[in-house]
Amino acid sequence: MPRRISDTVLVSTLTVAWVLAGCAGPSASPPRTEVGDARVFGSSAIPEDLLLDVGISIFDAPGRGLDADQESVFRNPEVLRAERNYVPYVVGRHLEATDAWGAVRILTRPSAAIDVTVSGSIQRSDGEVLAFRARATDARGIQWFDNEYRTSVGSDGYDADEGGRDPFAGAYEAFAADMVASLKALSLDDLVRIRTVAELAFARSLAPDAFAKHVTPNPDGGHELRRLPAA
Repeated sequence: MPRRISDTVLVSTLTVAWVLAGCAGPSASPPRTEVGDARVFGSSAIPEDLLLDVGISIFDAPGRGLDADQESVFRNPEVLRAERNYVPYVVGRHLEATDAWGAVRILTRPSAAIDVTVSGSIQRSDGEVLAFRARATDARGIQWFDNEYRTSVGSDGYDADEGGRDPFAGAYEAFAADMVASLKALSLDDLVRIRTVAELAFARSLAPDAFAKHVTPNPDGGHELRRLPAA
C-alpha cells in the first residue's frame, strides 16, 4: 500500500523547498542533462550576447490528483499553490544544466523583455505520477512546442532511487531536451531577431510613443519587428 503523507507535512515540505530555492545560497545542480552540445550551430558557437534568456511563468494547477474515488492530499489548495511555484523552479534548474541559455528566471508576471517564455500547467501530481504541460514561445510570438511531460514511479520508487536523483527527473529532462532541440533548429539570424524584438518590446513598454513604430504587438502574444532604431 502506498505510504500516506499528511496534508500538513506535505505542504510544509513543498513550501520549505520553494523558499529555500528562492532564498538560499547556491545549491547542488541537477545532473547535467544529456542533450548534446546545444551551443554549436554548424561550426560556430553562439556568441555570448545571443544566448537567449528564458522566463518561466508560474504554472497553472487544475487541481487534478488521483481518481475521484480516491483521496489525495495533492488536491489540497496549499499543496497545489506550492507546486505551481516549485515545478517551474525545477524546470528552470534543468534548463540551466544544459548550458544552452542566458539567464533563466521565474516570472511572477508577464514580461516583454524575455526572449523565450515558458508557460505550463500541472496535469497530475499524486506522489506516483507527475505530469505537466509546457509551452515555449519566443518574443516574435512563434510557438516552439506545446507538449505534455509525464513520469511515473512505484510506491517504493523513492527508496529505490540512489544518488539523490529526483524520481521525476525524466519529465524535466525531456522538457529540457525539447527546448534545446528547438534552439538548434534556429539560425543565428533567428537569434538576432528574437533578441532584437525582445529588447525593442521592452523599450516600447517603457516609452510607447518613442518605439511604437519599431515593434507592434501581434495576435500571437509576441511582437513584430517593423524597423530598427536609427544608428
